[in-house]
Amino acid sequence: MAETTHHIVVSSYSNSLATLAFTEPTASSPGSLSVVSSTEVGFHPSWAVSHPQDKSLVFTGLEEMEGKILVLKYNAQGKGTIVAESEKGTASCPCHLIIDEEGTELIVANYIPGSIATFPISKDAPYLLSPRPTAQWSPDSSSLGPNMERQQDGPHAHEVVLHDGELLVADLGTDHVWRYHKPSKSAGWTLKGKLTYPAGAGPRHLIVHPQTKSVYTILELTSGLAKHTYPEGQYVTHKSTLRGEVAKDMLAAEILIPSREPLIYVSNRNDPDSKGDTIGVFSQDTFELVAEHRTGLKHMRGMKFVGKDEQYVVAGGANNNTAKVFRRVGDGKSFEEVASVEVEAPTGFLVL
Repeated sequence: MAETTHHIVVSSYSNSLATLAFTEPTASSPGSLSVVSSTEVGFHPSWAVSHPQDKSLVFTGLEEMEGKILVLKYNAQGKGTIVAESEKGTASCPCHLIIDEEGTELIVANYIPGSIATFPISKDAPYLLSPRPTAQWSPDSSSLGPNMERQQDGPHAHEVVLHDGELLVADLGTDHVWRYHKPSKSAGWTLKGKLTYPAGAGPRHLIVHPQTKSVYTILELTSGLAKHTYPEGQYVTHKSTLRGEVAKDMLAAEILIPSREPLIYVSNRNDPDSKGDTIGVFSQDTFELVAEHRTGLKHMRGMKFVGKDEQYVVAGGANNNTAKVFRRVGDGKSFEEVASVEVEAPTGFLVL
C-alpha cells in the first residue's frame, strides 16, 4: 500500500512557522511525524489560515502590539516563502484569522484592543490588495466580565467565525459572541445581535453546528462548554470540560466536531497531572462529558483533524514543545498516539 503523507503548518509562540510531515501508518509501517521545514516570520505567528481557492497560500498574523499580516506561499515539499505583508502596526495582537468563501476578504481578530479588521485579498499576486485594513471596528466595551485579573480588563476578540452570511466574534473580555451581517453585498459588517454567557466565563472558540441547530462555545476562564440554539441565539446550558476539581490556572482552549460521530472534542490546558492535558469528549445527544484522554502535552492549545474521514487528530503542547498525532478509535471516543515530534511552542495547526 502506498504511503499517505500530509504537510501541516504549525503556528506558534516562537518566531517561525514550522512544517510537519505526517505519514500515516500502514500494515508495514508505524507512521511518522517530522519537521521538514521552518520559515522565520517574526514574533508569535499564533494562527494561520489558507486561501479557499489555493491551499498553498497561507495567511498569518504576528501577535504583538505593533503586529502585521503576512502571506506565505508553500511548495510541494512544505517550504514556505513570504510573498506579501501588511504595514507594521496594522494589526494589534492578531490571534485569529479567517477568509470568506469567495476568497476576497481576510477578517482578523485583534486580541488587544478587541477590534476586528478586514483586508481585501486575492489568490493572485499581490495577494494583499491593501497594506492597511479597509475596515476596522471595536465591539461594545461597556459590559466587561468580572474577571479583571483574568483577561477581562477590556474587550478581547479571540476568534472570528463565518456561517451562512453571519460573522460571529468570540469576545473573551465581555462574555459575549457578537453577531454581524452585511445588509447588502456592497455594505460593511453591521451588528445584528449577540450571544450572552455566564459572567466571567470568557468565550474563546466556537462552532456552529447546523445538524443540531446549536452553537457550541469553549469557555476559557471557567473551563466550560456552552450550548446556544441557532439561529435564535438562546442560551441553553454549559458543562465543565473536566472531571473533578478545576485548578485555578486550568483553561479550556479548542473545540472540534467530527462530521460522522455525534461527538464534541475539547482541549484543556495547564493540568497539574503528570500525564498532561486532556482531550475531553462530549456526547452531542446528552451534552455530557463521556470520556477523557491524557495526551502527555503541556499547555495544549490548538488541535486539528488530519486525513480521510478525520481519522487522526494533531495537537500540540506549547510548554513542552511537542506535537503529537492521535488516531481516533472506539467510535471516536478514544485516542491512540501514533507519532510525536519536538517543535517549538505550537499553538495551532493548518493542514495544507
